[in-house]
Amino acid sequence: MPNLLGNMDRAQFVKIIAILLIILGVLQLFAGAAALLGGGLLGATAGAVAVSGVATTSEGAAATAAAGATGGLLVIYGAVLLFVGILSLIAAIALFRRFAWARMATFVVMILGFAGQLLGLLTGGFSLLTVLYAVIYIVGAYIFFSDEPLKNLFKPA
Repeated sequence: MPNLLGNMDRAQFVKIIAILLIILGVLQLFAGAAALLGGGLLGATAGAVAVSGVATTSEGAAATAAAGATGGLLVIYGAVLLFVGILSLIAAIALFRRFAWARMATFVVMILGFAGQLLGLLTGGFSLLTVLYAVIYIVGAYIFFSDEPLKNLFKPA
């Protein structure tokens, strides 16, 4: 297998990834909380409009239903972001402490991150930044899964 890290100090690489996971985890927690709040507010507003009888036309009813569905999807998206954010923070702490399972936890976080970026690309959210993040996630997952010197850092002494 190709050695993507070359002669780079694996312990330093692990520290860099742990710091990045902390930053990403905190950002995902904030984004998840915002999505939960926004989705809840949108769903509550759609429910209030539906109950009040303001949307009596078919277009108004369709718009109210679409707002409610969008609010529900935002709540689900927010919950997923919170879950991945917490998982990122757990993986980062485990990397710093070099727990034996930290390498595989980081691999899972990287795969989830790649899947999220891929989903963003497939749903029309194309940007160079999204492509860059997707590449970083998949290369990181590959390194954490296959790099033998990195694996040796996490073996029990």
